[in-house]
Amino acid sequence: MSRECFLSILDELLTHTSLHEAETSMGRPREVSDPEKLLMFLELTGHGSTPRTVSENYHHSASTVGLAFHLVSNSLCQLHEKYVQMKPASYSKEALNGTNVWPYMEGCIGAIDGTYLLLQSPAKQQPRWRNRKGFISQNVLACCDFDMNFTFIFAGMEGSAHDCRVLHKATEDAKFMDKIPPGCFLLADAGYPASNPKLLTPYQSTRYHLKEFTNRGPETARELFNKRHATKRNVIERTFGVFKNRFAIYRRLHVKLAISSQVKLAYALTCLHNMINAYGQAEHLIDEAQRAEASVPEEDNDDDEEDAEEDDEVLQDQAEGIDREAIAQAMWTDYLEKLRQRQQGQGL
Repeated sequence: MSRECFLSILDELLTHTSLHEAETSMGRPREVSDPEKLLMFLELTGHGSTPRTVSENYHHSASTVGLAFHLVSNSLCQLHEKYVQMKPASYSKEALNGTNVWPYMEGCIGAIDGTYLLLQSPAKQQPRWRNRKGFISQNVLACCDFDMNFTFIFAGMEGSAHDCRVLHKATEDAKFMDKIPPGCFLLADAGYPASNPKLLTPYQSTRYHLKEFTNRGPETARELFNKRHATKRNVIERTFGVFKNRFAIYRRLHVKLAISSQVKLAYALTCLHNMINAYGQAEHLIDEAQRAEASVPEEDNDDDEEDAEEDDEVLQDQAEGIDREAIAQAMWTDYLEKLRQRQQGQGL
């Protein structure tokens, strides 16, 4: 993080949150400067340092470091709604115009998926927090735009929860579907219901993952649709990769926190992620995305696809509002025409 980015984030916290006043209101002396509070928080979350290391580095007691951590986390949560917002309908053209999914996917404003964030829990509760990969986590539903900004998250569900159950809970508790503008939708993988009018999923029983097209290009309309869908939906995987690379606390959780504080931290750090994007330099984000792709494995959604409740016949018909078959056929028609023109130009 550059000095300019740090100062911009600090200014936002001091201007629009209670960070500066919170310590005195809790009856504690103001023994830590505001920049120090943010620096200690960043060392704990970004570097994954232990509280003891931070205490020694900044010459403050462990309790003071802990207080600073919670003050900054709470302050970032106050900014969450300002920085983590669903994009308006106009964003679709702004982001996709000139790409191979425009105008076929007009109305698409991003992608959605779940990710596991490392979590500490009491031993008796660990079975419900243990995910299918074997570690203790929360399953966080997240949406992002095509600039790798989070646009919605729903944290706090157990690692054992299926993505569809997390989606249902987010829809019930956070009115998630109401946040997506009319006429807009998100790209989702095959683990999500194709019947949802706000989600555009790929065809099942058809090649989808990009590596499957390495040696043989698309041969049908549905394969072409799936390939382009996968290319654009990949932004959520890259966003998760950048996020987890930025915040090492999700690789080694040294700070002892109540589960409620860990849930709150997910909201705080997704807000901070967007702030870094807003106040940092764009080329740095591109570099981070490339490093993330090399170091963070792609989310494994194979189990989700197997667990999808709809059979293949039902999955071919998207809910009213997104005509997947029409999109696929329009893409295919134009694709074949471009191939024909290219072959004519080469004298084939």
